[in-house]
Amino acid sequence: MKKIIIILLITAMSGNIFSQKKELKIVEKFIKSEDFNSAIKNLELISNSIESSENKIKAKYYYLKGLSLYQNGESDFDMQNNAIKQFKISKSLNVGDISEKSVKILQSIFNNYIEKYNSLYDNKNFTDSYKHIESAYRIYEKDTFYLYNAAIVANQAKLYKESLQHYLELVDMGYTGISMGYYATEKESGKESMFNDKKSRDLVVKFGTHDNPRDIKSQSQEVNILRQISAIYKRNEDFDNSLKYLDNALDVNENDVNVILDKASLYWTMGNIQEYEVSISKVLEIDPNNYDLLCNLAILNKEKGNYEEATKFINRAIQIDDKNIRGITIAGEILLQPADEILDEMNSLGNSRSDYKKYDELNEKRELVMLEAVTFFEKAFQIDNENQFVITTLYKLYSNLGNEEKYEFYKNLVK
Repeated sequence: MKKIIIILLITAMSGNIFSQKKELKIVEKFIKSEDFNSAIKNLELISNSIESSENKIKAKYYYLKGLSLYQNGESDFDMQNNAIKQFKISKSLNVGDISEKSVKILQSIFNNYIEKYNSLYDNKNFTDSYKHIESAYRIYEKDTFYLYNAAIVANQAKLYKESLQHYLELVDMGYTGISMGYYATEKESGKESMFNDKKSRDLVVKFGTHDNPRDIKSQSQEVNILRQISAIYKRNEDFDNSLKYLDNALDVNENDVNVILDKASLYWTMGNIQEYEVSISKVLEIDPNNYDLLCNLAILNKEKGNYEEATKFINRAIQIDDKNIRGITIAGEILLQPADEILDEMNSLGNSRSDYKKYDELNEKRELVMLEAVTFFEKAFQIDNENQFVITTLYKLYSNLGNEEKYEFYKNLVK
């Protein structure tokens, strides 16, 4: 009786294998004639039994399913990503020619995705660019450089959830971004050439087309990644995690000025003025005469309405370099800020006699503020008389001040 059952099972399995092979041949014909919908429908007929099949049949099934979904690259993005999954399964089964075909088409899709990523990025279509670089990475999940780029582009596309996910992935992997670049100079053009590996670079040097071979190690991106994670958590108002990752960044480089500034900004947002001042003091201890840093601190305080501190920092910057237009225009902008607030107050007044009197007082006060700011923008104009921001600001100021001659002069310089 047992022998009969075994014989029946073998017969059934043989029949099943024969049926699957027959169905796969039909699917191949549909694919060859580009009738992909029919191919997909026929594959569904054997989908329930395919897992119990031998690897050779399974490999072919997933390869053909991949082709049916990919449709020569003409299907939509989601279908192509589904196709990638099928090709990866076929590849993993490691069955001769079929798995090799899956390997080749995966490489072709990878190259196509990278090409589209670059094209979309150049056209500032960050959302679709991100989708392609992320999917390209998932094909092999080896070169973390692509995952790093996916995190950056997701951020640019304002896909903060996805960006955070990828940055956290990179941290879990211990990714630092440090890699070795292989360079040589092309003799004929004198241009710098970069190579994927040392062997390729050394070969062209040996052939004599290049010289000056160099190995250059790239800078670590570890601190930057931690800062980006912190920034996304801050955006989500998850201040505890935001602070945690800034502290992690300081564990990597305790004197990184940008990280300490990030902490200062975070403390300000949290309303922790004491810790904010501690962070700012530490920054200035590390680099007390950093012109750009002082300008940035002035801007940070201006944006937070802390005009007294902003003025203090920009005055220090101007003392270091009084010919740099950046600090001079920032000083003018800081002085102008109260003018907008005074105007808001003027516009909120009523029509009573006391309101008219108050209006005149505020208007006089506003004019004094603008006149003080004008001196800085005039100085900036003397340094760079083609700076459109300075010219536009001056013609608007003189318009508000009623100085027709100066207004016309600067208006005529606007491009």
